[in-house]
This record gives sequence, C-alpha cells and structure tokens, in this order.
Amino acid sequence: MPAFNRNMITADDVTNAVAAPRTGKVPKTFDTNPPAKMRGVGSGSAGETRIEGGGAGVTAPAATDKVTVPSSDDYLTRLVKYIPPEILGFYLFMTSQIEGHVTGASRSAWLGVILVVALIVTALYCWYVLKIVRWQQIAMSVVAIAVYVFSVGGWFATRSWYQAWYGGFALAGFAILVSIVPLPPLPVVQATPTGA
Repeated sequence: MPAFNRNMITADDVTNAVAAPRTGKVPKTFDTNPPAKMRGVGSGSAGETRIEGGGAGVTAPAATDKVTVPSSDDYLTRLVKYIPPEILGFYLFMTSQIEGHVTGASRSAWLGVILVVALIVTALYCWYVLKIVRWQQIAMSVVAIAVYVFSVGGWFATRSWYQAWYGGFALAGFAILVSIVPLPPLPVVQATPTGA
C-alpha cells in the first residue's frame, strides 16, 4: 500500500478513530496505513489493541493511553487526494507522444482514446492500487481527470465548439465540488487484541 493513505479522512472518521479504544472498531484503511496525522498513536503499553487488516497493522491505544487525535483532511489535502498525480503523468506522457507524432484527423481520434483510457485507468488505479474505499471518492477522481483534460484542451480542443476559456469555468466548478461533496464515513473494521 502506498505510504500516503489516499482515502479521504472526514470528521466522522476522526470520531470513529478516537472512539476505537472504547468500541474496538477503527475506520478501514487506518488498520494498515493510518493517516499521516495519526502516526505514533498510543504508547504501546499493556492493554494495547492491534488492528489487523492485511498489513503489518498499527497499534491503537488502550483507553488509559494518551491519544494523538487525528484531524480530518483540509481543503488542499482533499484536492491532492482527489487528483492522482500518477494518472496525470500517464495522460501527459501519452498526449505528448500523440502531439509529437500524429497529425490530421487521426490526432483527434487518438486523443479521444487516450482520454477514455485515462478515465478507466483512474477508476481502476484508485480502487486497486490506492485502495480507495468509497466509490464517491473514486468517481470524484474520474471527474477530476476529465476536468483537467477539459481545462488543458486535449481531445476537447479538437471539437469546433470548444473555447479555451471554458476550462477556467470547469476548474472553478470542480474547486467548489471538492468543498461540498459529502463523503460517508469509512467503514469500520474490528480491532483484535494483541494477545489473541
């Protein structure tokens, strides 16, 4: 799993993480890769709980331990998590190859194919590689890539109706979506005691 947990951390996830020592349940993905602001949680004293989930696990504090409280993602972090830079790199590399080697009507077709492939790869990459749990976040990542392509032109620039300034409106609209799209809390998984 990547070193940076790309699952969005909401206020509900923070509440569930703080309640983990009491409830025995932690938000999914905190079990194998806690968010950056939650590293070092717990003192490792007796009564600790090990959270299993396919990875090395992380230790959740016992009820008497001092807890470092995680925080929900701020606007910039949400923006970064919605836009996978790996996919942007893929798209930019592929379109630079097309721009440098293909002309005429086939250029539009190739740019269209790359756009469709990038959107499909975005969904698969978010789900399979980044282990994004919520389908809403995966959908927003696909929209983010589409908005990026629209804003730089890409296949859309080969259409007669497209104007470059439309991209600014698309970016502004997406910036607002990042702020207002609600996400449900991460599903919770059962924590198991270390002695079990």
